[in-house]
Amino acid sequence: MPATEQGIRVCAAREGWEARRRVKGKGMEYAFASLLASVQDEIRRRAASALVSKVSTDRLLPARREQQLGLVETNAQRLKADARKGLLTALERLMAQCHISPVDILQHGFVQRQVRHKPLKLRVLLFKLLQPA
Repeated sequence: MPATEQGIRVCAAREGWEARRRVKGKGMEYAFASLLASVQDEIRRRAASALVSKVSTDRLLPARREQQLGLVETNAQRLKADARKGLLTALERLMAQCHISPVDILQHGFVQRQVRHKPLKLRVLLFKLLQPA
């Protein structure tokens, strides 16, 4: 295979390679099937080695750990979030003391009934549970 562009053009004309003009830019595109068998083998070998080296390089790259950006919160949002966390903590304590599972609460609507029928008692109980022991 010639090393220069001019040598490739001369070899292509001599061997009768199928060619067409490139759509963009100057130059010719040669049909792979019309190239010499040795040239086709060399192109396949180079493509395979490039593919293998690329795959092995990708496997060696370490995984990057992305960090979540902190959310911008207003004081009111922070207070609401803290109140929700406190309520959930109190609910977990109540479940532990009464030996009630989260499934029981969801299936039987325990919290909804308690809040609907006895809101004051539940609030007092939650307040007591939130107080440090």
